[in-house]
Amino acid sequence: MTSTTDRAVRAEFEQERRRLIPSELDKIGWPEQRMQSLRDERLRHLVRHARTNSSWHRSRLAHVDLTSLTGDDLSHLPTMTKADVMGNWDQIVCDPELTLAGANHHLALVERDGPGFMLGSYLVFLTGGSSGRRGVFPWHWRDLLQSGLSAGRTMAALSQPTAVASPVRVASIGSVNPMSGTGTSAWLHEAFDGVEAENRSAHTPIQELVHWLNEFRPAQLSAYSSVLYRLALEAQRGELDIDPQAVSAFAEPVHHRLRHLVQHVWSVGLVNLYAALECLSIAVSAPGEADLHLVEDVAIVETVDADQRAVRPGERGHHLLVTSLCNHTMPLIRYELDDQVAETNGPTPGVRHGRCLQPPEARSDQYFWYGNGAAVDPAEVRRAVETDPQIVEFQARQTSGGMDLDIATCGAADLGQLRERLESVLRDAGISSPAVQVTEVPAVPRIEGSAKLRRFVPMETAH
Repeated sequence: MTSTTDRAVRAEFEQERRRLIPSELDKIGWPEQRMQSLRDERLRHLVRHARTNSSWHRSRLAHVDLTSLTGDDLSHLPTMTKADVMGNWDQIVCDPELTLAGANHHLALVERDGPGFMLGSYLVFLTGGSSGRRGVFPWHWRDLLQSGLSAGRTMAALSQPTAVASPVRVASIGSVNPMSGTGTSAWLHEAFDGVEAENRSAHTPIQELVHWLNEFRPAQLSAYSSVLYRLALEAQRGELDIDPQAVSAFAEPVHHRLRHLVQHVWSVGLVNLYAALECLSIAVSAPGEADLHLVEDVAIVETVDADQRAVRPGERGHHLLVTSLCNHTMPLIRYELDDQVAETNGPTPGVRHGRCLQPPEARSDQYFWYGNGAAVDPAEVRRAVETDPQIVEFQARQTSGGMDLDIATCGAADLGQLRERLESVLRDAGISSPAVQVTEVPAVPRIEGSAKLRRFVPMETAH
């Protein structure tokens, strides 16, 4: 149920969005140096704002010299984690009227009644991420808008414009949870002029999604990559008959096979959107490309090792440190994300010449650690599984001597070869006699709240 206040704020959001779009698009022609200057200006403003309005940040950032601060090197600033956020929530936020107790009460109302603005200004998101650790993150709608506009500008810079009939029909498939990013995004879209948006849960059976999309006929299709792969297979079979002008994947890793299939069935390049509720716009790919172009005026990204030291371009880090330049409600400065990515090594192609990331393949909290000290890299497991084109979904669960793997297929997968590949991965990691069990299932269970696939379940979290 949308209140009168919520409707008024959404109308203001849309009015401001339309007002800012031309100036945001003007930035497409900016040289890299000018974009970096904007990044540094926003960084200094964020740190100044955090020191002034957040008691938690005040002492931590007291030593920072704002006159020399740039996004090129943040190593002298302290890092922060989700545990820091949840343990010091009331001291981190910059509005004294915001409290964690109040945010939790608001989330309970959102869960019951649908999305709405807290205190007439804030959208509050709840995430367990892929780790299951609870996080509550508030965004002022103006900061949310700027983050979205910057990501949209980056996508426009990387894409060839196409003529689309009005109203633009936008279909999204992910989470319909009103406390999630996709659930709230669909609610905001309802107020956009010239946009007709519908959202469905990734829990929805694939045939129901096919029937809905055949009737809705979206010009833009955005979905979890696991769902998008199944939809593209349905299009290849002739069951899904739509002609989207733009297709994007989000929230889950993108395999090269999915990019090729989207290009084949819809003649468009797949766009990969990389974001988190803590930082809503991190990077985006050009259509059909693997590498992710950083949205550098809203996110400063550092790839680091386990000791917080920067790693070289081309080397996969242990985790990321992200500074969200647009969130002035809850300043996240050098905030740890468990995703393991590498900065690209060499110049980036196309109209943008800023930094790029290789797409994330794994998270540091998804490793399988065994009693003898062996560690199995989830990226190696993923490669072993995704070698077989018949496998569309999987979940690997750690056991004391190996792993159990559930797979959903679109054809006859070679279970014997798959088992051998996984045993080889485990032996290479240091397990001398690995035990691997592979089971075909109709569908891999999704996480209840987010509807994402949970592909890796270490033993300490398996239950």
